[in-house]
Amino acid sequence: MLHTFTTIVFLSIAARLVLCGDMIKEDAIQRNFHSDYRNMSLALHNMFRENHGTKPLRQDDKLNQVAERYARHAAKTGRSDLKDDRFGVNIFLTKDQSLSKSRLVYLAIKKWYSEESMFDYGKQQLSNETSHFTQMVWAETRTLSTAIVHGDYGLACACVYFSKVFPDNILPPIEPCKRL
Repeated sequence: MLHTFTTIVFLSIAARLVLCGDMIKEDAIQRNFHSDYRNMSLALHNMFRENHGTKPLRQDDKLNQVAERYARHAAKTGRSDLKDDRFGVNIFLTKDQSLSKSRLVYLAIKKWYSEESMFDYGKQQLSNETSHFTQMVWAETRTLSTAIVHGDYGLACACVYFSKVFPDNILPPIEPCKRL
């Protein structure tokens, strides 16, 4: 229990440094999570959400099967075309199957959050260009599950979110920081 608490505190501090553009070794974050990619995903999501003034997510083990279904489909087919209106879903697919799970989670979340620079807070409109980012910081989202699956088309990371609907669910950052 103490190790888990220490790890989460470390990640919270390290992730803030990454968010605000200070130099920190990505591998230091990964070392502290070993193979615990679900907790790493949760901590990184919550760090970004905190910067947008939204409530932290909690892990939802009941959604693990849903996340695994999405990741399996993407890894097997190379597509992210499964639909289920009950959930929000982000999928990251790479051909590099040698990546560790923690590295894959880090790259996926970094890529998704990078869409923030294209989001228009004044208009609050959904778009394909910012859909991953908006899903991450959606104000009414409360739960998250993350799954990683190897397949014929690559290595897939799927994050499944249980959310309420638009509008005004994307809050601007509390403190302006440099982009990732």
